[in-house]
Amino acid sequence: MADLTGESISSTYNTLLTTAGADISGSLQAIQDGRGNPSALKLSTSTVKVAGACVISSGSSDSALDILSTVTEPSAGGNPTIKINANNSTTKGLRFKAENAGGVIYAMQSGGVNALRFGYSTDDSDITESMQIDSAGRVGIGGTPSTRLEVINGAHGVTVNTGVQATFGSNEASSGINIVGTNTSQGRIYFGDPESSTTGRITYDHSNDSLGFATNGGTERMRIDSSGNVTVPTGNISSHTYGTATTGEGFRIGATEIYGQTSAADKVKISVNGDSYFNGGNVGIGRTPTTRELEVAGDILSVSTGTSAMIRIEAAGTQTTVGTAANSGAHLSLLNTTDTDDVFSRVDFLNSNEVSYAQIVGQATSQDDRKGELAFLTSDDAAPTEAMRIDSDGNVLVGAAPKIHASSTLAYYTNQAAGKTILSTFDSNEKVTCDATGYIQFETAGAEAMRITSDGHVILANVQEGDSDLASGTIYKDSSGFLKIVA
Repeated sequence: MADLTGESISSTYNTLLTTAGADISGSLQAIQDGRGNPSALKLSTSTVKVAGACVISSGSSDSALDILSTVTEPSAGGNPTIKINANNSTTKGLRFKAENAGGVIYAMQSGGVNALRFGYSTDDSDITESMQIDSAGRVGIGGTPSTRLEVINGAHGVTVNTGVQATFGSNEASSGINIVGTNTSQGRIYFGDPESSTTGRITYDHSNDSLGFATNGGTERMRIDSSGNVTVPTGNISSHTYGTATTGEGFRIGATEIYGQTSAADKVKISVNGDSYFNGGNVGIGRTPTTRELEVAGDILSVSTGTSAMIRIEAAGTQTTVGTAANSGAHLSLLNTTDTDDVFSRVDFLNSNEVSYAQIVGQATSQDDRKGELAFLTSDDAAPTEAMRIDSDGNVLVGAAPKIHASSTLAYYTNQAAGKTILSTFDSNEKVTCDATGYIQFETAGAEAMRITSDGHVILANVQEGDSDLASGTIYKDSSGFLKIVA
């Protein structure tokens, strides 16, 4: 070792930092180099102050504090580059400050949780926590995390399922994730596995406002367009079963049809180019069905592209007595729900201009007495008018004027315009006419055979009482006043 007796500090260790000869006290004291030149470092018993950059390493830096460490990482068993120890939970760690506000990074146990916490302070004292990383590596923004990442906007009180990696919760009316982009960009959520990081995908395309769903390598399988229409590309639908696996109940989608099934059989089928059916229960269109297999609220239109069309109602009725309701077979019911007399229901026959040319009308003449009549209407270059009616007594009335009246015991024809009432056979060759002027006329073979005049005279083929020498006999008046013909 060299002998330094009599040598000055500056001649031997010119870079050694020393004080100016006084001990370090509570006041900052400049530190000199070996030549007595002041350095940028000032020390006191409580403070270290560096003017300019402080580099704890070799080399230079343009930062206020630059620490270069060669120690191994903590996870590898080494020591950290900077260690800040706090002896109680109120010591806050590392603070970043501008004016009277700033951020704080600190480690603290709170509620039994050890965590590295990130916060801010506006008054240089109280700290509001914004984020934390707990001892399990979970990150919580706005609160204590229960999953690997949890963004919390107020306590939501929800217990998150096991296996969830990220949670977004709020105690407000709504919460969600917002993926934004330009008017022509796409927002996407990917689902991946070891073979492909994008094997599944949900895409919102802002250029056409559609939502697409892709599976098995990112191939789009379904799309919802801007009008809400759902489309599935051709060939992308194969038979699948959706529902409860233990019972087999649910819907099955095929390439061109949808089935609704139970464990026993298909109950519903909707096909794009084949037969469709519903036999799982009652069907309601525009209303909830009650007791009938099909109930429709509104009008029904049946259109045929052929030259004929038919509505067929089938039932295996066993009743043979007409008028009995039970087991009466197929029937058509028309219900008018208005509870007043003389309301009616009808069947219309329409021409190609969709105007009525004939009608069958059922009229409720008395609701309380359950009386009704059936009218038949026809048209002659105008709206249909009544041509025949069956009244509540069973009488048949044909025409407005004249009319044919028929019942189980009587049939007669009236011509109200001519003032006549006529009882006639259907071919009108034999008939009795009661004229409004007061006579009764009898016809046979289409010609008048006898007449009784208004004053009581009887005329037979223009022969009056008292005439004789008749080829067919003699007419005379007997003692009782009856007119007789003797052959």
